[in-house]
Amino acid sequence: AAPSQGSEKARPVGVPREACKFDRLASGVWSQYNSLYGVRLQKLRGLVLEQARLLWGGMLEPGAFQANITGYRQSSQGQEVVLVGVVFRSLEERSNIIELYRNNKIGGVPSDECVGYNAPKLCSDSDELFLEDHVMRVQLEVPGELRARLATGLVVAVRGAADADGHFAASAMCLARVPSPAPLPAPEASTGRYLALVSGLGGIADGGADEDLKAARAKCAEFLRSGNVHHVVVCGGTLVGLSKDGAR
Repeated sequence: AAPSQGSEKARPVGVPREACKFDRLASGVWSQYNSLYGVRLQKLRGLVLEQARLLWGGMLEPGAFQANITGYRQSSQGQEVVLVGVVFRSLEERSNIIELYRNNKIGGVPSDECVGYNAPKLCSDSDELFLEDHVMRVQLEVPGELRARLATGLVVAVRGAADADGHFAASAMCLARVPSPAPLPAPEASTGRYLALVSGLGGIADGGADEDLKAARAKCAEFLRSGNVHHVVVCGGTLVGLSKDGAR
């Protein structure tokens, strides 16, 4: 049957129909690559690469900092490169939900023991680690002390070289540097000369506050209204109140 009007994808002007017949087979978005991780990589890649250059710029050639993961092929033993991407960790201890439901009776629900809700942890030493970007992925060989720090979704810079198995043997890695906090505004000449460190401002729990806490809060309010305080730093105790017996 002939296709209905509008069902055929419009082809560019001047391009024959035969040249477009395989357009429907073109690859779309990498289904294995979560779009959220793609946004993380886009936002953090520059910051991670900046930190990597700060740490290893004096040890490696400028060309060692690769634009994408395909650059790992340019590395060799004794000639390290730096790759930036998103970590993927295969959780070998995680239950296979598809298999659980495939072997379960129709309409039934697997028990918590089968699903693995009671398992102490999902990660293990047998997990495989990969580094991904928008181009490709490569399997990482990571020393034991670094493996425990890695989880799926982290944007990292990895320094290392390709090994004989085609994996990328990591010797070091880094994350984006935490931005420096904004400087505090300079106090005005008319403000007070004290810095107040305050805690215990949380909501009142069932049973109310004891007399000592009430008196302390009253003194705090009086001190803050005195005009002698130029900055207030809240040190905690603002979100959770405690009852008289100490229960949350």
